[in-house]
Amino acid sequence: MDRGDKSFPPNSSRPRRHAVDLQGWAYRGTAEFPCHVSDLSLEGCCITGYFAVGEFIRIRIEKLGSFDAQVRWAVMEKAGVRFVTRERNESAASLASDDKGVTAVEYGFVAALIAVSLLGALTETGSGVARAFGFIHAAMPDHSSCVAVKGAESECRT
Repeated sequence: MDRGDKSFPPNSSRPRRHAVDLQGWAYRGTAEFPCHVSDLSLEGCCITGYFAVGEFIRIRIEKLGSFDAQVRWAVMEKAGVRFVTRERNESAASLASDDKGVTAVEYGFVAALIAVSLLGALTETGSGVARAFGFIHAAMPDHSSCVAVKGAESECRT
């Protein structure tokens, strides 16, 4: 559905949008209005509230920071805004490229793989040691019939 935003030429791809529900605040001069932010992209977002098309506002989005924006479309109590300050977009881009959680999951998988490998190696090593002692025990003569006499050499009955 085209809402009058002609900023993208036909057949071009729009920036990837993220379905979010974040608390935000819109500022007109010194007045502050609470709003909800949805459909967030690096270029703009959808906010709740009554705004005029073409109006310049400042938006503060929870967890992201503040952005200067221009209202591109407005229908009922929703509006689409486009971020206009370049350095503010860089903070949104840094959030989009944040992969700390992904890295932590990858490290978790590596740690689990190492643990499973160690478990297998130690189990195999333990079995090998048990076999070696079994061979040693089998190679030794049977001394179960020997009697140790105190102060004398042990006697073995054959």
